[in-house]
Amino acid sequence: MKSFLIKSGVFLVVAFLFLNGVGWLLLRFNAQGHAVENGFIYDSIAKSRQKWPDSEVFILGDSVATQMYPPKDYSGRINSLSMVNPCTLAGQYFLLKRLAEGNDLRGKKIILAITPATFGMDFSHKGTFHYVLKPFYNAEFSPWKEKAFKTRITNPSLAILSQLPIVRCSNWISPIPYLNEVQPNRTFISDINHEYLLKIKSLVDEEGGILELSCTVQPESKRGTFEEKMKSDVEAMGLGKIFHGYLESAIYFPDSFFGSDNVHLDNPKAAPQNLLNL
Repeated sequence: MKSFLIKSGVFLVVAFLFLNGVGWLLLRFNAQGHAVENGFIYDSIAKSRQKWPDSEVFILGDSVATQMYPPKDYSGRINSLSMVNPCTLAGQYFLLKRLAEGNDLRGKKIILAITPATFGMDFSHKGTFHYVLKPFYNAEFSPWKEKAFKTRITNPSLAILSQLPIVRCSNWISPIPYLNEVQPNRTFISDINHEYLLKIKSLVDEEGGILELSCTVQPESKRGTFEEKMKSDVEAMGLGKIFHGYLESAIYFPDSFFGSDNVHLDNPKAAPQNLLNL
């Protein structure tokens, strides 16, 4: 029995070291996206580290924005660095901050293309571990310096665990709670997205850029379903200037263009190019 336990222990240690080594290699060559769910977000993160002197418009956004402007297809005058909804606006801010470190954003348009429902998303146990901690909880982005972020992480040790190569290059999430999940007190925009929307606006202003909020393509059946909720929160929180033109930018397609969730395009390639006419 003792011999079996020793052999099992040795095997587990060797397996851990081997898989951790494979993860390190994937990270070293920026290939971890091939091993994880929605790994294309790492393409956008990689793009944020590059210099783009010829780009005039940078697109940040959620998964519908990614369908409209795939990061791999838009790297010229229009440059897409969109990600997915669970990254929240915190992830968009970290990405933009990294982009600003290596690029002159003076006079450049920063388009935040967001589905209305995305504004209401908050940090969640599963989504935040995979889409915020794994990509951003490291020295490159240093989210722990942000008070709005720091107060939500109740177990920093588990957050640090997200940076092990074997964890970053997998779909594994911590089974132990590490996050202060709060109940929403607004109908349209969550506290965390409110905090980071203001940070995005402040950063763009500091860099001399131009921030525009744009609505992603919507199914016809949702026309008129979010306006009142949005107006209530926007007015109460003094966000009128930031949201100026957001409702007017909405593009509506027949419901048949969308998948079963009635949010994402069923066949993005069938949609017209440059839907926002940028």
